[in-house]
Amino acid sequence: MCSVNTFLTDETGTITVDWAVLTALVTGTAIFGAGVIGLGIGGFSATASTELHLMNNGGDAILVDGGYTPNDAALYDAYLAGLKGLTIEELDALGSYTNRIYMQDAVNVASAEAQGTSYDGYNSQGEYVQDFVAAVDQAYIDRETTRSTSTNIDASAVTNAMGKMGLGSAQQDALLNL
Repeated sequence: MCSVNTFLTDETGTITVDWAVLTALVTGTAIFGAGVIGLGIGGFSATASTELHLMNNGGDAILVDGGYTPNDAALYDAYLAGLKGLTIEELDALGSYTNRIYMQDAVNVASAEAQGTSYDGYNSQGEYVQDFVAAVDQAYIDRETTRSTSTNIDASAVTNAMGKMGLGSAQQDALLNL
């Protein structure tokens, strides 16, 4: 009985227990924090990778077999002809818009992969969008101008540029209402 009373009243082990509990809390907090930071870094990494790809290559369209084969050659040529008449500021407005399309497409692909499903990319948005994105890419190449990686869209500037390209309201609606 004496050894049980001695064990229950002995306080020398309480500091060890306190440190063990404190260490477990710090370790748990560190693991949780690392997980949260890891999620943020993953999103940042995907965005940075996409922006570097855009800066170096434009959208995906120009990367197909070293060139681009339009879905509708006449429409693609009309886009190119219209883009030639734009100022660099107007082209940049459309570039930002197509960058947003490209980034949204990349997010949709990543989301589908994470869910174990498939996503057809530009095909789900229509061949006319793919031709438009490719034409904007080509306009930057033709002007030997570096494409901005901005995804900030000025809706009125995009609409005005599309109007200046000669696109009718139905064509603009098809491109803007994705």
